[in-house]
Amino acid sequence: MATVSAVHQNDNSMLSNVIKGVTVGGVTGYVSKYLLPVTEPEKETKEYQTAMNIIKKETSNVKGVVIEKIRNLPNKTLAQDTFIKMVDAQAAPMPDKVLNMKGVEVPPDKSMFSAASKIKLMKNLSPEDKLELRNIVASVNDFASKMYKRYVTAYEVGVTKRIRPGFVGLGAFLGFTAAVAYNVLKTDVKNA
Repeated sequence: MATVSAVHQNDNSMLSNVIKGVTVGGVTGYVSKYLLPVTEPEKETKEYQTAMNIIKKETSNVKGVVIEKIRNLPNKTLAQDTFIKMVDAQAAPMPDKVLNMKGVEVPPDKSMFSAASKIKLMKNLSPEDKLELRNIVASVNDFASKMYKRYVTAYEVGVTKRIRPGFVGLGAFLGFTAAVAYNVLKTDVKNA
């Protein structure tokens, strides 16, 4: 009777190891599904690109709301007023042709055009106002950047990583394989 009990106890221990291995492997697979970063092939899918375009549009809308709040301030500082003028100048339609130094019509360079208009607007500002203007631009851009990152993270965790197939099954399979290998090696050591 004692030998049957020992064999029975050994079988329970082996089954216990397999169950633990499958459980630990499955949990590890589930956790790694969310911990691993989004890969380039996942980012190249049509759904991901569509979502990123929507996120960019929403972030732009949020930036627009912040700009409108500054625009609607009743008593704007000179820096805030200059900021609004810069936004309006950037949003203005660009001319098809501009005159160069020789008086010849050429297509405008967009970056040069917007930089020139910004410099012209900033000429009248004191050093303190220029600093305030830089802070306004930086804070609006920083706010929009943080919102963009938040939206992207939420999409990646909530959608992209959530639909990753196979991580739990692969983890459980690897846990099962490790537990069986452990049981075989443990049994071989006892029998030797």
